[in-house]
Amino acid sequence: MINTEKHLPQRNQLCLIGEADQFMFLLLRRFVEKFGFIALHAQTGDSVLNLAKQEKPALIIIEPELPGSIRGWEAVQEIKSDRLDGNTPLVICSWRSETELQNLLAQPILLLQKPDLHFEDFQLVMQKAGFDYYSEIEAE
Repeated sequence: MINTEKHLPQRNQLCLIGEADQFMFLLLRRFVEKFGFIALHAQTGDSVLNLAKQEKPALIIIEPELPGSIRGWEAVQEIKSDRLDGNTPLVICSWRSETELQNLLAQPILLLQKPDLHFEDFQLVMQKAGFDYYSEIEAE
Protein backbone atom coordinates (compact mmCIF):
# COMPACT_ATOMS: atom_id res chain seq x y z
CA MET A 1 0.00 0.00 0.00
CA ILE A 2 1.27 3.46 -0.89
CA ASN A 3 1.53 5.99 1.92
CA THR A 4 -0.65 9.08 1.48
CA GLU A 5 0.40 10.77 4.72
CA LYS A 6 2.70 13.76 4.10
CA HIS A 7 5.60 14.65 6.35
CA LEU A 8 9.09 16.06 6.26
CA PRO A 9 11.81 13.63 7.22
CA GLN A 10 13.33 14.50 10.55
CA ARG A 11 16.88 15.70 10.15
CA ASN A 12 19.26 12.76 9.96
CA GLN A 13 16.65 10.06 9.38
CA LEU A 14 18.12 7.01 7.71
CA CYS A 15 17.51 5.89 4.14
CA LEU A 16 18.81 2.44 3.26
CA ILE A 17 19.92 2.23 -0.37
CA GLY A 18 20.37 -1.31 -1.69
CA GLU A 19 22.35 -0.82 -4.88
CA ALA A 20 25.31 -2.81 -6.23
CA ASP A 21 26.43 -0.09 -8.67
CA GLN A 22 28.60 2.45 -6.83
CA PHE A 23 27.80 5.30 -9.23
CA MET A 24 24.05 4.71 -8.96
CA PHE A 25 24.39 4.68 -5.16
CA LEU A 26 26.22 8.02 -5.23
CA LEU A 27 23.46 9.57 -7.34
CA LEU A 28 20.72 8.21 -5.07
CA ARG A 29 22.64 9.34 -1.99
CA ARG A 30 22.78 12.87 -3.37
CA PHE A 31 19.02 12.78 -4.00
CA VAL A 32 18.08 11.47 -0.54
CA GLU A 33 20.37 13.94 1.20
CA LYS A 34 18.39 16.75 -0.45
CA PHE A 35 15.39 15.36 1.45
CA GLY A 36 17.27 15.49 4.76
CA PHE A 37 18.17 11.80 4.98
CA ILE A 38 21.45 10.11 5.84
CA ALA A 39 22.16 7.30 3.37
CA LEU A 40 23.20 3.79 4.36
CA HIS A 41 24.61 1.62 1.57
CA ALA A 42 24.04 -2.10 1.07
CA GLN A 43 25.34 -4.04 -1.93
CA THR A 44 23.64 -7.41 -1.39
CA GLY A 45 20.17 -8.60 -0.47
CA ASP A 46 21.60 -10.07 2.74
CA SER A 47 23.04 -6.74 3.86
CA VAL A 48 19.79 -4.92 2.99
CA LEU A 49 17.85 -7.22 5.30
CA ASN A 50 20.44 -7.05 8.08
CA LEU A 51 20.62 -3.24 7.99
CA ALA A 52 16.83 -2.91 7.72
CA LYS A 53 16.40 -5.02 10.85
CA GLN A 54 19.19 -3.33 12.83
CA GLU A 55 18.82 0.31 11.80
CA LYS A 56 15.04 0.62 11.16
CA PRO A 57 15.40 3.12 8.28
CA ALA A 58 12.60 5.56 7.49
CA LEU A 59 12.92 4.76 3.75
CA ILE A 60 14.38 1.90 1.70
CA ILE A 61 15.43 2.16 -1.94
CA ILE A 62 16.36 -1.19 -3.47
CA GLU A 63 17.47 -2.70 -6.74
CA PRO A 64 15.67 -6.06 -6.81
CA GLU A 65 18.47 -7.69 -8.83
CA LEU A 66 20.94 -7.40 -5.92
CA PRO A 67 23.27 -10.38 -5.52
CA GLY A 68 23.75 -12.41 -2.37
CA SER A 69 22.54 -15.60 -0.75
CA ILE A 70 19.35 -13.58 -0.27
CA ARG A 71 18.68 -11.87 -3.60
CA GLY A 72 17.18 -8.41 -3.86
CA TRP A 73 13.81 -9.91 -4.85
CA GLU A 74 13.69 -11.95 -1.67
CA ALA A 75 14.72 -8.93 0.39
CA VAL A 76 11.84 -6.92 -1.13
CA GLN A 77 9.35 -9.64 -0.20
CA GLU A 78 10.71 -9.88 3.34
CA ILE A 79 10.67 -6.11 3.83
CA LYS A 80 7.07 -5.86 2.64
CA SER A 81 5.97 -8.72 4.88
CA ASP A 82 4.78 -8.37 8.43
CA ARG A 83 7.95 -10.13 9.63
CA LEU A 84 9.84 -6.89 9.02
CA ASP A 85 8.13 -3.51 9.33
CA GLY A 86 5.92 -3.65 6.24
CA ASN A 87 5.03 0.02 6.71
CA THR A 88 8.46 1.34 5.76
CA PRO A 89 8.19 3.05 2.36
CA LEU A 90 9.98 0.91 -0.21
CA VAL A 91 11.11 2.32 -3.56
CA ILE A 92 12.18 -0.06 -6.31
CA CYS A 93 15.06 1.15 -8.51
CA SER A 94 15.16 -1.04 -11.60
CA TRP A 95 15.65 -1.40 -15.33
CA ARG A 96 12.41 -3.38 -15.56
CA SER A 97 9.11 -1.72 -16.48
CA GLU A 98 6.56 -0.77 -13.84
CA THR A 99 4.03 -3.24 -15.28
CA GLU A 100 6.55 -6.09 -15.23
CA LEU A 101 7.57 -5.30 -11.65
CA GLN A 102 3.98 -5.05 -10.44
CA ASN A 103 3.25 -8.45 -12.00
CA LEU A 104 6.35 -9.99 -10.38
CA LEU A 105 5.68 -8.48 -6.96
CA ALA A 106 1.87 -8.69 -7.11
CA GLN A 107 1.45 -5.30 -5.44
CA PRO A 108 1.59 -1.60 -6.26
CA ILE A 109 5.12 -0.25 -6.28
CA LEU A 110 7.01 3.01 -6.18
CA LEU A 111 9.49 2.92 -9.06
CA LEU A 112 12.63 4.80 -9.98
CA GLN A 113 13.23 3.79 -13.59
CA LYS A 114 16.83 3.18 -14.62
CA PRO A 115 18.91 4.31 -16.46
CA ASP A 116 17.67 7.90 -16.63
CA LEU A 117 17.22 8.94 -13.03
CA HIS A 118 16.44 12.62 -12.63
CA PHE A 119 15.81 14.53 -9.43
CA GLU A 120 12.34 15.56 -10.63
CA ASP A 121 11.35 11.89 -10.99
CA PHE A 122 12.82 11.19 -7.57
CA GLN A 123 10.76 14.02 -6.05
CA LEU A 124 7.55 12.56 -7.50
CA VAL A 125 8.31 9.12 -6.07
CA MET A 126 9.12 10.65 -2.70
CA GLN A 127 5.83 12.55 -2.69
CA LYS A 128 3.99 9.29 -3.43
CA ALA A 129 5.89 7.70 -0.53
CA GLY A 130 4.67 10.48 1.74
CA PHE A 131 7.77 12.68 1.94
CA ASP A 132 7.77 16.37 1.10
CA TYR A 133 10.87 18.04 -0.26
CA TYR A 134 13.28 19.20 2.42
CA SER A 135 15.49 22.19 1.75
CA GLU A 136 17.96 23.56 4.26
CA ILE A 137 17.30 27.01 2.82
CA GLU A 138 13.58 26.65 3.56
CA ALA A 139 14.28 25.19 7.01
CA GLU A 140 16.39 28.14 8.19
